[in-house]
Amino acid sequence: MKLSLVFLIATLVSLAATTVRADGVPGDARIIVGHGGDPKKVGKTFLVPVDQTTGGSTSADDFENGSTTQDIIKLVFTATLANDDTVTCPKLTFYFGNCTSTNKGKKWTITFDDPLKGGIPPSDMFFVGLDDPGKTTGKWAGKNGDGVKDLEATAFFSTPVPEPATLFLLLTGLGGLWFRQKRRASPQTNL
Repeated sequence: MKLSLVFLIATLVSLAATTVRADGVPGDARIIVGHGGDPKKVGKTFLVPVDQTTGGSTSADDFENGSTTQDIIKLVFTATLANDDTVTCPKLTFYFGNCTSTNKGKKWTITFDDPLKGGIPPSDMFFVGLDDPGKTTGKWAGKNGDGVKDLEATAFFSTPVPEPATLFLLLTGLGGLWFRQKRRASPQTNL
């Protein structure tokens, strides 16, 4: 094997090693911003409880992205309201740039999408606030408790993408196999 080929392989492996990133590695330091308490890990579907006394948020509204590898890039909440209340989206959200609320009769769908900075990161804590703006109560329980008991939520997760270094190493290996096969198939030359 020629020295130049060994040098080329060593250079490619060195470049791949320098492009490895440290983000997302278990054990990295992190700061959690949100409510205190013990968050519930959530998957694709989960329930958001409504405080039947205040009609707003409960202490059980703290959640954690249950995935260790995927961001939550969209959240969809559905509820059927007993009365003729309307549901409005907040003007500012921390994880999402867009919120829409639509209804078909008394069934409401509230969608948070257009993720900011990738959405809700793996194992990150988030909360769902149901209180009216500037208050500690909400209208979700309805009148005389005839409203929503739980909001049904569906989370949509990002598709995991391999790190660039992983893709680079894979392509380098496949290229090496292709080169080896081509070299075996060609007549012997002095290389």
